[in-house]
This record gives sequence, structure tokens and C-alpha cells, in this order.
Amino acid sequence: MKLPVDRRGLPRSARVAALIVSAAAFCLTAGLAAVKLPGREVTEDSFRYGYEVSAEGTAESRLTDDAVYPDGVVEMGKLCPYALTKTVEVELSAVYTGTEAAEVSGTYTVEAVIAGVRQSDTADEPVYEKRVTIDSGTAESDEAGAFVNLSLSVDPTVYVAAADVIDAAIGTSPARSVTLVFSGIFTAETSWGEVEAPFSWSLSLPASATVPLYTLAAEAPANTQGSLTEPETHQVFIATPMKAVLIMLPVLCAALCGVLWRFTRPYTDEERCSARKRRALRLYGRYMVCLLGEPPAGPFYPVRDLEQLSALAEEAHSPLFYTADEEGLPRDGLFFVPWSNRVYTVTLAETTPKEVVLSGQKEQ
Repeated sequence: MKLPVDRRGLPRSARVAALIVSAAAFCLTAGLAAVKLPGREVTEDSFRYGYEVSAEGTAESRLTDDAVYPDGVVEMGKLCPYALTKTVEVELSAVYTGTEAAEVSGTYTVEAVIAGVRQSDTADEPVYEKRVTIDSGTAESDEAGAFVNLSLSVDPTVYVAAADVIDAAIGTSPARSVTLVFSGIFTAETSWGEVEAPFSWSLSLPASATVPLYTLAAEAPANTQGSLTEPETHQVFIATPMKAVLIMLPVLCAALCGVLWRFTRPYTDEERCSARKRRALRLYGRYMVCLLGEPPAGPFYPVRDLEQLSALAEEAHSPLFYTADEEGLPRDGLFFVPWSNRVYTVTLAETTPKEVVLSGQKEQ
């Protein structure tokens, strides 16, 4: 027996609209999957070489023999009398280190910078600046990189006297400062290119004999880090759960298209007739008997509908008869009741109106 397809027919316009929407959803999700699933190229800077440069120093004032300062030393950051100062002892160091072996060289300069400024409420204006080189040279290299280590003895009176000479030459005495500046540059030749890493550290020195007390004030240790990078392109893929979603969405949309196409197609006249036969069997099945043979010979008397034929069957104390086709439905849609040498019939054809079946009956 051929099983019927359980589906719901839709009006043509609604069916076309549903198919268009589902097809558009399929195209959208399939396009999204085609764009996202292969991944995308991302260019990022990839680390190749790194370096670090540090520069720092310490200093102390050496004094003449005096009962007030029996040790003869005043450390950096403490008040010290200018009149008792002989020299300022300075220890300087600068270090370059890299993440891999490279040819590293470097140069350095130690200078005394004598500067005069005119002070005002808004800003200090420079009047003069003179640089005096104390020492210079090249860095030493080792397996880790390069370094500079210096020990200097500085006589502050030399630079104070130089500042006094400048003041006498310009005919005024602006606010002055004397600063020891330790600076230089390291150069490294690496597999990824050349690195130039400058460094600098400063220390304030006594600036005037008229100021009885001074302090050796230094910058914080300088530390600089840098790196060489190279652009690198690689593929970035979306997460596995999202891949599954992107694959399933077009599959589901395609399945929806298939379901709409298969199960919302409008009924044909033949399918409508079969549906009405099944409905008649549901409504009147308890009154019916299916004959294995052929229906009896006439004469045939057509009746308007199954309700009237059912009333005749009740009057004749007889069931409604039909013969089955290959689907188990009434053959040719024919129902009949033999009575008094007559055969009363109702035929459900393809064009039979629905009310012929429903006529005054409700499904049980």
C-alpha cells in the first residue's frame, strides 16, 4: 500500500515567498562560511632581536682634613661644604646587552656643562652654555655585549672658576649650574640589522664659591630597552565550535528549502480526491464495509451526499459498502447501499465539492 505524504499545502504566493526567504538565507550563510572558514591572513611584527642599555653612576665629595668630617668623605645626596671640598670622585658605568651574539661597539664622552640662565616667574631663559670635555673613549666588548666603566676625580673649583670668567666677560651674574654629563652610543651589527642605542646620565656639581653648601644630586639610573622586528604573515582560523556553526547553518537552510519544496507544494486534484476519500473513511468508517469483489449490478440511483446515503443505510439496516483500490481507498470514490433491488450511490470524484464529504458531519 502506498503511504500518503503528510504535508500542508500553501498558497502559491506564500510558498514562493517562503522559498525565496529560505534560498536567500542559504546564500547568505553559505557566503559567510566561504569567507570565514578558510581563515584570514594577518601580518604582525615578529620579534627577532632585543637589547637593553643602562647607564648609572655614584659620586662622593672628598674633603680636606677637618675635625668636623673625620672620614673626609660626604656621600652623594648629602649636604657638603664647598670650602672644604678637594675633589668629587665619580664612578660611571654603561652596559649594553643583547638577546643574541652581535658585533657591538660604543663611544662615550664625559663633559662638564656650565650654563647660565635668567630666572623669571614664567620661565628660565638660557644666557650661555659651555661644554668642557673631561674624558672620552670607546667601550669594551665581551660575549654579552659592551660596557664602559670609569673612575674620575673632578676638581669642582676648575669649573667654578670658568663660570666666574664667563660672568665677568658678559658683565652679569645669572643663575648658574655645573653638571657632569656622561653620554654615548652603542652600535650593534646583528643578523636583523643595525642597532644604535644612545645613553646618558648626569650629576650636578658645585656651581659657585658664594654658595657655602651644595649637594651632589644625580639622575636616576637610565635604562632603555628596544627590539628589532620583522613583518610576518600567517593564517588565523576561527574557533572549532564556530566552524561547526558556519557549516551547519547553510546545511539547515538547504534542508529548509527542500522541506518547503517537498511538503508545501499545492495539492493536485488527484491528491485532493484521495484526501477526501480518507476523510470520508474517518467520518463514516464505523458505518462502512469494504467488499472484496465488484459492486452489484444496477440499477444505480445517485444520492446527493454521504449523509443522505448514511440515512438510507440506517433505514435499510445495512452498512455503507465500497471496494478498495491499491491504496486501500474507495475505488473510483464510490460508496453504495443495496436496498430493494436498487443500488444507491455517492461518488467522490476529483471535482466533488468538499461539503459533499463534510455534509453535516464532524470528525470523531
